[in-house]
This record gives sequence, C-alpha cells and structure tokens, in this order.
Amino acid sequence: MMSSRLLFDLLCEWNRWAGQRGKVLILIVGFSLISFVFAMVLRLGDVLFFENPDWVGSEADFYTLSSVYDDGRQAGVSQQTIASLKDLPYVTDVAWLRTRTFDFRSNDYALYQPLALVFEPHLIELLQLEFPATEKRSTGVWLTQHYWREAFNSDPEVVGKYLTHEKLPNSVPIRGVLPQQFNRIGPWSPDILLPADYLRYVTPFAPSSTLMIDRFLRSVPEYYGFFKTRRPIDVERLTQEMRNNDFSVQGMKVESHGGELNIFNGIMLDQKSATMLKQLWTFSVLLVIALVSIFSLNAFMSFSNRNLLLADEYRVLQTIGAQPIDLVRPVVVASVIKIGIIALISLGLNVLASHFIGTNDHVTRLDLFSLDGKYPYYWALSLVFITLIYATAIIFPLMSLRKKTLFSRVMGTNRGYKQLLVGQGSLIFQLSIAIIATIAAIQISKQQLELFAPFNFNTSVQQVVINHHGGRLPIESIEDVRNDDTNNAMALSVAPFDKPQTISVGARELGFEREFEVHYVSQNYFNQLSAQVSADTRDWKSGVVINRTAQQFLAENRFNIRATPLYLGKILGSHRIFGVVDDIPHGGRFKRDQSTVYLPLSTVFSTPQSYTLYLDERMDVSSSGALKSYLDTLLVDAQITSSSTLKTIIDAQEARAQQLFYFSISVVIITLFGIALTLGYQVRSRLQLEKADYGVLIAIGAPFNALLIKACKPIAMGFGAAVIVTFAGYMLLVHLGYLHHVNLASAINLIALVLVGLITLSAVALPLLKLTRSQVIDLIKQE
Repeated sequence: MMSSRLLFDLLCEWNRWAGQRGKVLILIVGFSLISFVFAMVLRLGDVLFFENPDWVGSEADFYTLSSVYDDGRQAGVSQQTIASLKDLPYVTDVAWLRTRTFDFRSNDYALYQPLALVFEPHLIELLQLEFPATEKRSTGVWLTQHYWREAFNSDPEVVGKYLTHEKLPNSVPIRGVLPQQFNRIGPWSPDILLPADYLRYVTPFAPSSTLMIDRFLRSVPEYYGFFKTRRPIDVERLTQEMRNNDFSVQGMKVESHGGELNIFNGIMLDQKSATMLKQLWTFSVLLVIALVSIFSLNAFMSFSNRNLLLADEYRVLQTIGAQPIDLVRPVVVASVIKIGIIALISLGLNVLASHFIGTNDHVTRLDLFSLDGKYPYYWALSLVFITLIYATAIIFPLMSLRKKTLFSRVMGTNRGYKQLLVGQGSLIFQLSIAIIATIAAIQISKQQLELFAPFNFNTSVQQVVINHHGGRLPIESIEDVRNDDTNNAMALSVAPFDKPQTISVGARELGFEREFEVHYVSQNYFNQLSAQVSADTRDWKSGVVINRTAQQFLAENRFNIRATPLYLGKILGSHRIFGVVDDIPHGGRFKRDQSTVYLPLSTVFSTPQSYTLYLDERMDVSSSGALKSYLDTLLVDAQITSSSTLKTIIDAQEARAQQLFYFSISVVIITLFGIALTLGYQVRSRLQLEKADYGVLIAIGAPFNALLIKACKPIAMGFGAAVIVTFAGYMLLVHLGYLHHVNLASAINLIALVLVGLITLSAVALPLLKLTRSQVIDLIKQE
C-alpha cells in the first residue's frame, strides 16, 4: 500500500494519461526546444542589436563611417572624410583603423607579409581596447594569439624581440600578445596590430616628401571611422549630407573603389555577415513563434480533452468529498516535474550548442551561450515563459469544471459548441501555418537548387599562393612556362581566385558608374579554368575581358561594347573590350552575380607582393621538386602558403549561405513535423470522443470510405478556411506594400496545397484505420 500522498498523486496522474503519454512526451520535447531556441533568440538579439563586438571594451554607443558596395560588403573612406566629423558640433570623439600587409622580417622566424590592423593610437582609449599594459602605444607591434601560435610557435620569449622592415629606419619591438577576441575583427583575421605612425614609411613617396605623404595618407579610401556623439543622430540624414560633400585632397588623385559612403549605427565592419546573422535570427524568431503557437494550442487542447474524458471521474471524486485543491494538486505536481525535465533537456541542448561553438573555428563569440555569461538569465526567462504557458493550459480547463452541475445525467462524452469552435480555430491556425511553411520551403528550395547548378568551369584546378621576400616571376610570359610534373602550362593571377580588387567603372559618354571586381590574369587563365570566352585569348595582349553580368549591365545602359572603350578610372584609363566570358562565381554561387573585368598582366605596374598559380589537379605541389626549384630560381625565400582546389575555395565561400539555407529548411521541416504530429493527436482525440458514433456506423455496415468522409468533413472545412485565411492575408500584405504580387495559382502554391492536403489526409486516415480495427462493442459501450 502506498503511504506517500505525493507518490499516490503522481501514480494517479500517470494512469490518467494512459493512451496519450506519447503526446505528453512530444509536448515535453517541444517545449524544451522552445525554451532553448527562445533563450538563444534573446541572447543573439542582444548581441546583434545592443552589444558592441567582443573586442570592444566600451559599452557606449558608437557610429561607424565607411563605404558599402551593392552586395553589402564594406570598404574604407579617406582619412580626410573621417577628419571632417570633428567639425560637427555634436561629435565628441573620432578615431579610425585600416588594414594593410607589412613585409616584416624576423631573425628567428619565417614571416610572410602579415596582415596588420593599423590603428590611430586614440582608438585604444575611445573603444577601451584590452591591450597589454605598456608605456608606449605609438610604437611597436602587438601579435594576435592565432599569429603568435602559427608563426612564432607560441614562444613566450618573443615579447621584447624585434621585427625589421626594409623601409623602416628602426626595428619594431614586439610589445605583447593580444587576447583571443582580437583574432577576428570584422571580416579580417589580423596577424598584428600596428600604430598609424608606421604608415608614413610604406607610401609610394620618399620619407622626406612630407607634404606628399600627408596628402596621400589623407586621400586613400582605406580607413574605417568610429565616432561618438552627445546625442542620438539621424544616420540617414548625416549620410546624405556627407555624400553631397567633396572630400578630395588637393593635388592628389586616387582611384575610387566604387563603394558609396554610409554611416552605420554601432561598430559595423562586416555588414554582409551581420545581415546574414540577422536573417538567421529572423528565421529563429519565426521558429519560436511557430513552435509556441503549435505547442501552446496543443497543450491547451490536450488538457481540455483530458478533462472531458475524466469528467466522470472528477464528479465521483467531488461526490465523495474531494475539494478543488485535490483535483488540481496531482496536475500541478506532475507539471512541476515536467517543467524540471524541460529545464534539463533545454540545458542539455545549451551544453551541446556551447560545445559546437567551442569546436567551430569560424565562431569568435565563444561566450555566446556560456553559463557564466548572460545566457543563464535568458534561459531562466524562457523557463518562466514556458511555465506560464503550461499554467494557463492547466488552469483554464480546470476552471470550467466549477461551472458544471455536480449531479447530472451523462449519456456520453461530448464537447460543447465553444469547445468545438476552439478546436476548429486551432485546426485552421495549424493548417494555415503548414501552408505558409510549405510554400516557403518549396520557394527556398527552388531558389537554392537553381544556385546549385553545375559549374561552368573546371573546379578541380589547383590554386597555389606563393609569398616571397623579393624577386619577380616572368608574368608577361608565364603561359609559356611548363612544369616538369605534368607538362601542363601554369596560369597566373596577381590576387587569389576569391580575393579580387574593386574599382569604380564608368563611361564618360554615358555618365554611369558602378563597382566592378577586377582580376589581373595571364593569357591562358581562361583556358586553364576551361571557361568559355567569346574571343581567342591566345591573341590577348591588350583590352579587357568582361563577364556576362557586366555585358548585361552595359547593354542596359546602352553602352556599345564593340565600338566604345570602357573607362576604368583615372589610373587605368580606357580599354577596349576584347571579349566576354561566362560568369565565374569567384564568391560562390550563392552570391549575386557581380560585374567583373579581367585585365592582362601587362597592365600590372608594380611587382606583386604574392603570386597565385593555377596548376593541373594531378600535380602534387607538396612534393614537386621542379616547382620549388623554379620558384627558388626567381624569388627570394619563396614559400607556398596555401594550396587547394577551386572547388574547396568555393565551398568555403558558400558555407555560410548554405548554413542559412539549411537552417531555414530545418525551421520549415520542424514546423511541418510538429503540425503533422499534433494534428494526428488532435484527430485521434476527436475520434476518441466520437467513437460511439463510429461504432454504430461500423455496426450497420458502413464502408471505410464513408467513415473517412465523415472524419474528413471538419478537417476539410478547416483546410478550406485555412486556404482562404492564408491567401487573404497575403493579398492584404500585398495591398499594404509589404510583399510583391505573384500569381496565386502558381505551381509552387498548388504543390504546397497538395502536400499539406496529403499530410492532413494521412493524419485522419491513420487514426481512423486503427479505430476500425477495434471491436464494435468496445466502441459503443460507455465508459
């Protein structure tokens, strides 16, 4: 005999859920997922919209001044433009940074043009950067942790040693190693941080030409400005005012990169990634809304149906003297245990997420879901939210028992009009969500599958990046060089495949201007990649090759590519168009096609700091003695810094976009799966309440299709209402201007309706089939 009242209540509650424990399990797992995702959404929203990046120590509000391209990438502005902010009365503080490679050398370690993040010394104070304690911050160099590990083998004695540069009059001391958060700043992974004074020694002018150096540094558009204000400002208005001003430096002509000046709220250096993260956050919000709606309604319907099925038992308990608290206590105790299980599962999901983030090299916010950060507060808030939903689902059905007469003649278990109306409303809502989710899934799949089209060039070609400390490859005749391993030619470009330069391209006659990507390549570049060109590039000595996207853009602007030279700016001048090549997705297939121009290597004026070779896939670069001998003959300290196929490079470019695609699809699949399960349980509960009616029909010989039609009638009515509600809502959003008009009878919409219809039909047919296998006497008798 059980002596514990608590255990007795739990045992009674366990027995009362007989036949529906699967649904209880689904509700627990569903609310656990809601708790985790809701806490994650709150934390990510805090990071995306309110927090500064983790490398910034200050929590103050800042603004960022930079340029932005059509595809969302950012670029710098001139130092002159940033300095103009100081003249505004409401601006209190201004500082800047930029990136540049510096050819530093070390007596003990092999260094090859580390990427330096060059900062104005005042930037440390403005952003409260966590720099190692030192008396001097205007001289010296600071290493990032990843560069300290990779280039200096984590040598603790490296601090205090010196680096040299051929253009610097003195050696540069290593002041310290920076914390881990400096490994990633915006879109860059800098190797070193360097004060701005060293920029004076790496300009095209002699160190004694002070005036020209100053003009050059103030004019190059490579700086990112940060500033604080006394009061919030109208960002769009200030952006427009600055666009209307001329910030050119007198006596200095600098090539434009084609970006447009823009001011951002907060510290913004990688708008493209931030936009993608905000899209992921939006999908997460939609997932939370869908899951909360589905599981809240189903929790409410589950407890309502449970109370209907147990109405007789409750009446008996009340007859023998049970008080309302005696009816509520077992439910509350069981619900507390369920909330505890939900908390443990959501906490386990958090541990898995933290482990994944800790092992992912592309994630920099390692404290995002850390239990010693802000995440526990959001996790606790999500549990409170789940508890409120559960409490509401429990209390409202129990309150309805107080309105019933204790002694009443009951001939069966039937649902009232309001309950039927609530159930039908829940059904319409779920089917509407299912239709919208299915349309979204098909639309996303269609768009992304189009982007997964086969490549129109040979992606198995190897890209080999060569760094050096001097010398020069014969870039004008590189196509005549053969490697001894495969006897195939080598193609060459000045920059890697996925890292083009950008310039502003315009035609004087037409007055248009647009950002173009620029690649300096050898004559055999397109042949090596098996890319289709409209002209024979073996005769390509002058002129430029453009891609199909650039050709289309020029045609839209009525530019005659056959007769009119293309103006490439003040430095490169005008060039005739030699040919047109099919679009090569240098940034991956998920990136919008970019207008691109290819120039012959004869237009390269200076010795490249690195070379990119394109070799046959069969060549083993790591063991090729012929290639190493060839490079050592022409270059000083030549080193192969990276070797990978173009397919590998493109996969890396597409990784984030693929994650967004897969995440959006997973949101849709989870939503549809949840709807299918809950719809099945809802139909099963309806059949359980109406099983006596079906038992009578089966007893008089009604066929299965007649039973299916009877069961499908309310579902069909709900499905029709859901279709009307969905497309009426769509037309309203089109009318309000939030969506573009599309054909409602499109193939995508029709396929979505058919799929949802099949899911709905299976949700009815399977429980009904199970019901018909029961004994008629068991269906008809009243329990």
